[in-house]
Amino acid sequence: MKFQVKRKEEDPKLWAMQRIFTERKRLSKKLGIPFNITLEYLLGLETEVCPVFGYKLEWGSGTERSGSLDKIKPSEGYVEGNVVWMSLRANILKRDATKMEIQQLNEWFQKI
Repeated sequence: MKFQVKRKEEDPKLWAMQRIFTERKRLSKKLGIPFNITLEYLLGLETEVCPVFGYKLEWGSGTERSGSLDKIKPSEGYVEGNVVWMSLRANILKRDATKMEIQQLNEWFQKI
């Protein structure tokens, strides 16, 4: 597989992954966030399905179902073993909440 796609139409998934990789690398450098992953590493993690919601990822769509790179433990940065692909929707929901807050929200939903 070639690793440089210049147009979205060539390979939407690879195009999206390249853009996300480049942006996260730039942002990490700017903010001093640990970053040691490569595009090849991320390609090895690729998935067709959101591991949180189970629906097919729509790479490069710009929708909530598009692929998004998540830091499992945000404080550890973009390092091998700490990143996963998921839907943008799952990443947005996870972004600011702690495990405890998500658990409390789930418990509340079970009551209503």
